Amino acid sequence: MYGPGVMLRHRIADRLREVTPTGDEKLLEALLTDIVNEIESDIDHQKLQAEDPRGLLAAVEAWASVASDVVAGFHSSDRPEAPKSVGLSPAVANTLRQITDQLRTPLGHAAKELDAMGYAISVGTPAAPLAVTLTWPVPPRVP
Repeated sequence: MYGPGVMLRHRIADRLREVTPTGDEKLLEALLTDIVNEIESDIDHQKLQAEDPRGLLAAVEAWASVASDVVAGFHSSDRPEAPKSVGLSPAVANTLRQITDQLRTPLGHAAKELDAMGYAISVGTPAAPLAVTLTWPVPPRVP
């Protein structure tokens, strides 16, 4: 798993610039669906266990950041044509959930190999749509 390449990130940014002025959440959902498909083609489930766990984690975080930037950019209040509504539509939230579903398996492999106690990938607000988290146990303090 490599994560999104430079050319893909540029292509997504170009599409976001086309989608954002319209305020059309269906176009946002379509762009996120394209990201789901790109993630699916990036993951080789047969090779996940052999991959470097830090590389897997970086790829997961990179994909999550791309999806997050798309949603945050679409909902940005810094632009004159800011959305007419707040929050995520159910369709956009569902598409973000598809992204988290795609990323959960590689994140789980990375967490296991990095001896993490737990991991999560969650959907949040338009300002921070996806969050990737690993947790490790904290050794008890010795007095």
